Order: sequence, then structure tokens, then C-alpha cells
Amino acid sequence: MNWKTIRVGILVILVVVNVALFWLNRLEQDQLYAATDDQLQRVIALYEENEVDLDVLIHRESYPRARVILGSASLLDRSLVEVFLGTEYQTTYMDAQQTRYAKEGETILLDPAHHRMEYTSEQMRWPLWEEETLRNWADAQVSACTEDLEFTCIQESMGEEEAEFLYCQRWNEEYLFMNQILVRIGAEGTAQIIMEYYEPMGYEETEREIRPIDEMLYAVLREILEERQDDETVVLTEIRSGYDLEGQESVYCLEFVLNQGEKTIRMNAYTNERMN
Repeated sequence: MNWKTIRVGILVILVVVNVALFWLNRLEQDQLYAATDDQLQRVIALYEENEVDLDVLIHRESYPRARVILGSASLLDRSLVEVFLGTEYQTTYMDAQQTRYAKEGETILLDPAHHRMEYTSEQMRWPLWEEETLRNWADAQVSACTEDLEFTCIQESMGEEEAEFLYCQRWNEEYLFMNQILVRIGAEGTAQIIMEYYEPMGYEETEREIRPIDEMLYAVLREILEERQDDETVVLTEIRSGYDLEGQESVYCLEFVLNQGEKTIRMNAYTNERMN
């Protein structure tokens, strides 16, 4: 009997078994949870019973997600000052964390330690106070200060005296809700741009289970009913997925948009608890 051949055969069998167990474990970890038709119909019926309309595409699948690793605010440096003020400006204030620059009615405050930038101007003149004109100006400012990053407008409002446009970063097809730019424009000639930015570096190795969409819809309905005013019409119009900060950690979350952006309810997808 050739014991060497037998030993090799046993080792091959052990390797094959271990590889099989490895892939079975991976498949189990990565397996999608999909809400059934019956589960979704029960949720939809409960929304209808409470007169909350669903005008949204519901993705029934969910699978484990890892947190995003965040780094320093690399965008918030001197080059950002030059985007708004050019090369001729003065440094008017500086400490260990914040620096303020100014030029002829314009100021910019850089606070990279707190991942924040604020720009203000009192020199803007608007020949036409219309949403398209203001939106185009806001788009141009966001594009200039974010280089090749993708920021998209997720909320806007237009009044007689003030307009606001809120932008959020898209990264790997997900929203980074902690990375936002608010553009506020006043009819009297003022403008303010506030940026909050954290550098996405990648994902943690450990993935965590997220709550099924039917469970999250139940929780959102409870929040809606607790806050709804008498005879208020509520329509769920969009569900956005991405990451936001909870304390010092980035967590996967879903943002439920009501009435075309009049209000949002953001839920921690790991715990099914409200974040905003």
C-alpha cells in the first residue's frame, strides 16, 4: 500500500472540503434577504389604512453592509479659498483650527478640523430672480469647489426673498449624507455657501446585517403618524440609500423622502432607529 499516495489523497480531500465550507460560509453571509409579496402587501395595506400614499419604487432586497472609513477633509485647503476669492485676498483671522480670509465684501472660513467651510458674499446681483437662474449659479459654485466629485441637488426651495439649494455627494452609487453643500441666496445680493466634507477612504472589512425593508417601512410609518398634523397629506416619494454619521462612525442608512422633499426621515439601517 502506497501511504504517500494515501496521504496526498487525504490532503486533497481536506483542501476541497475547506474550500467548500469557505464558499458556503461566504454565500450565507452575502445572501440577499428579499421581502415577499405578502410582506410588502401587508405594509402597503397599513399605509393605505392610515392614508399615507406610496409613490415610490421599493427595492425588496437587502444584504450586509460595511461601514465607510472616513479620513481628513482634503478639499478644505487653500485651493478652495482661491476658487472663491482668487489669488488676491487677506488672512484676517487664524487659530489652531480655523482660518478666515477676506476680499472686497467676500469672506471664507476654513475649519478642516471640524470638516467645515463657510463662504459669504454681499456683492451678488440678480438680474432675474427666478429659480432656473439661481439654480444654475448654485450648480456652478458647487462644481467649482468639488473638482471631479459627484454632488447632486437633493432639495431646493424658492421664496420671494431667499432661495436654498442643498447638494449631497454620491459615491459608489450611494449618498454620503454627511457630505453636503448648502447654497443660500438672498434677493438683496447676499449669498452663503456652507460645506461639510469627510474624505471617504473605503469600507471596513466587517459587514453587518441591515434590517429588512418591510420592517423599516413599518418604523417610518410610525414616525409619520406621530408627527403628522391634522388633515396633512403625506406621500412617500423617494427612498435614498447611503451613509451618515452617528457619533464618530459612519453607518448605512435609508432616507425616506416625503412630499417631494418637504421632509425627510433618515433611519439607521443596522438598528432601524431614526437618525435625524
